[in-house]
Amino acid sequence: MAHFKLAEKDLNIFKTISMAFLTIFTLGIPWIFFYEMWAEPHYWKNRWKLHRLLNKGLVKVGHLKTRSFYGDHLTIYSVYIEDIEYSVWIYASGEMTLDCAGLRNNDYIGLFAGSVTTKLLNRIAVRKLKQLAEHSNYLEYEEMSTNCSVK
Repeated sequence: MAHFKLAEKDLNIFKTISMAFLTIFTLGIPWIFFYEMWAEPHYWKNRWKLHRLLNKGLVKVGHLKTRSFYGDHLTIYSVYIEDIEYSVWIYASGEMTLDCAGLRNNDYIGLFAGSVTTKLLNRIAVRKLKQLAEHSNYLEYEEMSTNCSVK
C-alpha cells in the first residue's frame, strides 16, 4: 500500500494561471498560506497524509540515530506505517524529510517549507515523531530491564 505519492511531471495550466492571477491582484498574499498547494502539490498532500496518519496512531517509530552531516546535527528515525519502513531525517533547525527506507531519492516530503500552513504541519509532525521515539525507547528499556532481572 502506497501511503505517499511522488512528484507529478505534468504542469496544470489552470492552477498556474489562477495562481498568477491571484498573485498579481492580491500582492502575493496567497503564496504566504498556500505556496505548496499550488507550486508543489505532492509535498502538500504528503504532509497532510503524514499528519492524518500521526493523528490516527498508525505511525510506529523504530530506532533512532544522531549524527552530524556537513555540519548539521540531524536525528534519523525509522518510521513504520502499516509494515512499510520509511526514513525520517529531522535537522536541528526543525526541518524534516521523509524517504522510503530501502530506496533513496524518493523524497516524499521536501525539506523546504514555504507556507505558514506547511511550517505548522512540519512543527506538529516533528514534535509527534520525537514523542513517539521517546516513548518507544522507554518501552524498549522497560522490556529489556524486565528480561534481564535476576530471579
